[in-house]
Amino acid sequence: MTCVACCHEYPYNGDDDEIQDDKFGGLKSDAISLGWKETIIKVAEQRQIDAHLFRPGQPCLSCHPAIGDRVLSTGGSKLGRNAAGEEFRWCLRPGEYATVVEVDEDFDFRLRNSDGVESGFLLRCEFVYAERTPQEEGGERPEDFEVSVSGRFCVPLTRLPGGRFGLHLDIASDGSGEVLGICEGSIQGYNESAPRDRQVVPGCFVLPADDAVRCKDAMVEDLTSKLELRLLVAPRATFVVDIDKASPSGLGLDLECGQHSKTLTVKGVREGGAADHNSQAKDLYMVKVGDRIEAVNGVRGDAGLLLAQLRCSSAVSLVIARPGI
Repeated sequence: MTCVACCHEYPYNGDDDEIQDDKFGGLKSDAISLGWKETIIKVAEQRQIDAHLFRPGQPCLSCHPAIGDRVLSTGGSKLGRNAAGEEFRWCLRPGEYATVVEVDEDFDFRLRNSDGVESGFLLRCEFVYAERTPQEEGGERPEDFEVSVSGRFCVPLTRLPGGRFGLHLDIASDGSGEVLGICEGSIQGYNESAPRDRQVVPGCFVLPADDAVRCKDAMVEDLTSKLELRLLVAPRATFVVDIDKASPSGLGLDLECGQHSKTLTVKGVREGGAADHNSQAKDLYMVKVGDRIEAVNGVRGDAGLLLAQLRCSSAVSLVIARPGI
């Protein structure tokens, strides 16, 4: 895979302590002792929580979050502003997961809770990634297949000679690119004028709009040489697959990754644990060429770490990401 050379990488500077709390609306945690605010927390905590499905995983500081990630609070209830800026109108209950809906330049995020309410920006240091617990009963779980935004859409981009499109991509051999970051370029102007559900953000996928561009080299050539570009943007769809590597052929996946990759891309499925899984799974839950493994047994954020987990584990729980419809 390749990261387009004309774009910059987004390093994490680790300066969360320098961020002012008022940026996040004074997020509150644990007990609130101020009348109606205390009532909100008390009522929220009494609601039924499907906490047996998820357990705390790695801290959100361990790797950059992406849209569609699920997170848990590190403390008790969290109470903060909603997306409209109204104080104490957003709550996350103990054991309940929330979904990342927006990531800023500091890699802090806004979340959507189970009530469908979106928060203002929150410090990611107060959250951990949600890790699915082993299930006692098997079977298909349609709720596991989660799409971060609805529908694919086309994005026309233009740039001046010597200018940039501003996309930091991890491009696979099939020409599909995972958006790792947004940097200075024409994509910023597009995002400023586009509706929120039609913006290009980290975590979504960029696909060739031209059927003739179906390989990495052609996609890189277009991104680095053309002044006008039309891209097909797809939401990030994720689901969980549990695979036993006890088969003599092992996992049975041919994988690829690049120097800056956060995921492993499936180049081929052969005899082994993955093929055994596919033989019993519905089409939606099959592991397919082009899929990206974004987490292995709760480990995520770096392709090298994912490979290490695959090598040392006899059974693996994979979070699979692919372009949504």
